[in-house]
Amino acid sequence: MEQYPTSAHLTACVIQLACDHGDLGSGMSCLDLGCGTGMLSVAAAFVCDVVIAVDCDTDALAVARE
Repeated sequence: MEQYPTSAHLTACVIQLACDHGDLGSGMSCLDLGCGTGMLSVAAAFVCDVVIAVDCDTDALAVARE
């Protein structure tokens, strides 16, 4: 599988859009399927109470854990 990094700017835009639409926020949980290195998971953790990040790539998950 190939990994395509998500830029910080794109991550911020996606999280802001989800918050604006009421899809993410305080009291909510987020499931990041195919999280890769966890860029969106980390950003979601700033606005959600629970974030679960999963991926089949163990190397990418090791980076996400860091």
